Parts: sequence; structure tokens; C-alpha cells
Amino acid sequence: MENLSLALKASAHEALLPRSQTENCGCLRPRWPLSASARQSIPRRDQLHPKTAQVTPRERLDCPKVRTQQTPPKLNAHHQALLLELLEEQNDATLAELRDRIYARTEVFVSVSTIHNTLKRMAITVKKTLYPDVKASQRVQWARVEFWHRVRSFLAQDLLFIDESGVNLALMRVRARSTKGSRAHGSRPNHRDKNVSIIGALSLNGVVTSDNVMGATNGLSFEAFISQKLVPKPWQGACVVMDNCSIHLGNTVRGLIEGAGSKLLYLPPLLAGVFPD
Repeated sequence: MENLSLALKASAHEALLPRSQTENCGCLRPRWPLSASARQSIPRRDQLHPKTAQVTPRERLDCPKVRTQQTPPKLNAHHQALLLELLEEQNDATLAELRDRIYARTEVFVSVSTIHNTLKRMAITVKKTLYPDVKASQRVQWARVEFWHRVRSFLAQDLLFIDESGVNLALMRVRARSTKGSRAHGSRPNHRDKNVSIIGALSLNGVVTSDNVMGATNGLSFEAFISQKLVPKPWQGACVVMDNCSIHLGNTVRGLIEGAGSKLLYLPPLLAGVFPD
């Protein structure tokens, strides 16, 4: 007990000693002389944990634990194949639902975080694209087949796509950069400004023609775009492709395009997502 008390006192007073008195010594040097047996009981500096300053057990110093193999995952290859099968049956199932279904089939119960980590290792991410249920109807499918048969008769460089877009004149960038701890300031319009509609014709070689219209695009402004901007541009054998917007379906639009020697082709309904962005 006396040796242990002296050792603890030495450890407590070592922090009060100048560094020069202890940096060249392997043990914690006390301020008073100790016997040989007490000196051996003083923990050496390399036996102290760097953060807790506690004595490291000797078995950890002399005989470190050797990891011979990796801990096997709770969900093996068979469970991962079952996960893929469950996702094919219902791709929007929650993690808790997947866990319960795996337990019902294999009697292996894991946590929700284990399901999440397994899906992450399998490179399965969360995503979902919604579409109207009428997209799978027979009418829409036949219209899509007919469109593909017609568009295959034209060369890619002869296709001319027309569409509209819009922007508000008060549109501004809402994010900026500044040093940490300071704000990035900027002004903004006090009121919402006017809308501008953009009509453009795009081919494989780039923008063929475009026009800007204040406000929304209506049938009259679209017919003016076709007659004044588009008709002089198309080449012989060109095919103009548009969607089924109501302002595109007028007889005047068809007459102007076909009168210039071009073909007119309307996209089938609900074709979003078929063409690449």
C-alpha cells in the first residue's frame, strides 16, 4: 500500500514539474527520493493512455489483440438477393417493411439501420419518378407506337423541334459566396416583374430561330412566329416536331408549315421522359 500511495503521489506531482526534468526520463520522476521497490511501481510514461492519462494494462502492451477475420455481415448474399426481389415487387417499400418481410421469409431479424447500410453497399439509392396512370393505357401506347413508326422515316438532321418557355424579369440569383462568419448581401426587386415567353426552334445543329413575347404565348403570337420567323428557315425535307399544346393544333399552323415544303409531326401524349435531357 505504501508503494502504491507513493506511485500515485508521483503521478499527481509530475504535472507540476518542468518539462526539462522529465523529458529525458522514461518514468515519472517525483520530487523526493524513493526506494527501489517504490520506483518500480511507478508507471512509465509510455504506459499512460494519451487522452485519459490512465495506466494501460500490461496485457494490452505486451499482447495486442490480433484480428484474424472480418466480422461476417448479418445479411449475406442470399439476403441481398432477397432484398432485390422484394424491391422488384414493391420499389417504394419502407425500410421497416423490408425488415419485416425478410424476417417473415428467413427468420433473421435485423435493425432498420442494417437494412439501410446493406442497400447502400448494394448501390441502391432512393428515387422515384411519378407519371399519370393513363400513360399505361392502350390508347396512349398505340399513339406512341405510331409516332415511332413515323419519325423513323426522317433523318435526325432533318428534325426541327419547337417549344415554348418563360421567365420573369425579376428572376435573380438567390445564393452567393462570402467568407465564413460574414453574410453575402444583395438587392432584389420590390415587386414581381413582367413575364417573358420564349419560343424557339431547335435542330441537331443548334437554335434555328427564336422570338421573345411579353406575357403568355397565345395562338395569335404563335402563328406570327411560324409565319415570320420559322417559314423562311426550314430546308427541303425538314420535319417540324411539336407537342399537343392547344396553340399548336390550329389549321393555320399546319398550312404555313406544309406550305413551306416541310412535314408536321405531333408528339404522342405523355411522352415526357422518353427523350434524353
